[in-house]
Amino acid sequence: MLTIKKLLSLRLSLTIVWSLRRPSGGDWPKHIIRATFARPSSDDALHGQNILPTTPRTVSDYLQRGRNRVLNNDPQNSIEDFNGALEMDEDSVQAYIERGTAYLSLNRPGLAINDFEQALRRDPDNVVTLRKRGEAYEVFNDLEHAILDFRRASILDPSNKMSDDKLHGLLQKQDLKRKRDQGSPLFKRRRTRSLLVITSIILALLLSIAIEVWNISTHKMVARLNAHPDGAYGLAWSHKGLYLAIGNENNSADVWDINTQKVVFTYKEHLTSVYYVAWSKDDRYLASAGSDNSIRVWNARTGSNLFSARDDFNDSVWGVAWSPNGKYIAAASKDGSVHVYNARDGQKVALYQGNKNDYMTNVAWAPDSNRLVTSSFDKTVRVWQLP
Repeated sequence: MLTIKKLLSLRLSLTIVWSLRRPSGGDWPKHIIRATFARPSSDDALHGQNILPTTPRTVSDYLQRGRNRVLNNDPQNSIEDFNGALEMDEDSVQAYIERGTAYLSLNRPGLAINDFEQALRRDPDNVVTLRKRGEAYEVFNDLEHAILDFRRASILDPSNKMSDDKLHGLLQKQDLKRKRDQGSPLFKRRRTRSLLVITSIILALLLSIAIEVWNISTHKMVARLNAHPDGAYGLAWSHKGLYLAIGNENNSADVWDINTQKVVFTYKEHLTSVYYVAWSKDDRYLASAGSDNSIRVWNARTGSNLFSARDDFNDSVWGVAWSPNGKYIAAASKDGSVHVYNARDGQKVALYQGNKNDYMTNVAWAPDSNRLVTSSFDKTVRVWQLP
């Protein structure tokens, strides 16, 4: 039955024709009543006049009120609603997507990426989330990861022309950026991901899964190392320049002898990708970290573990640094924390907590070994004093 209450929830105009009983000998009289009922606007919704309860009681209530705020150009306050939804259900994929979208509209791509990653952990093949994270990476000027996301979205949903068009545009943009960055180079660099310089030697880690070592004085390549076919992330020269450590996509870290161009040891204790490697002052030990939320310190020649920290982090570890005096190891995590350990026994010396809604991207020591500097996706650089 259509009740007045139901009519009030609709935005429409109704013409009600009221037919009365036909009098004898006359025509059918018709009394017409025209009534207009309107759904309360989304502005009214924000003041508790919508069909939603003034105080949300369910995840759906929080999500709907948050969407209303986004539609009314109020993404900042919508985040409170999406936070409320996640407090009720920490695995709500939709809440992570909605909050990430709000962060993206506020031009905070780092926080947006973090939320989209949380959503993809729970629903890895969500095409919408992949496209949104790709957009966030593009805003962050990380074309490489943006292309990867749109390429995967295109594979999962080949009929979606939007993903294909966006992928094509990103590839063109990347090509133009590469040509602009190259300018007139000292030597040709193809798809270079990162560079590491030691005295007159420059080392390039390439996306083509090869490591090239160049002499920057002669502009000639002096060595080419075949990295793991799954790809490589971190690079670190030993202090004496004899060895090169490489963190790999396949959960391992390799130690290369630069003179013989051979792997002298492969460390395989990590559970997932190894993002970062760092040498001890005496070149005896390596600290490695990655997406298994841990750091591990081990003998670079034998692989024997000195110590591991596997329960201190709630997310990937993106930066590791050995103090110049060799006494401490600092590790920066995507969970927004920085942990400092005694390099000899692994005892924790200090814990620093940055913005819990953002994550650390790297860490470095001051020359006096008493201060740390960290970088973060919230566009801040912080300096920390050792106790």
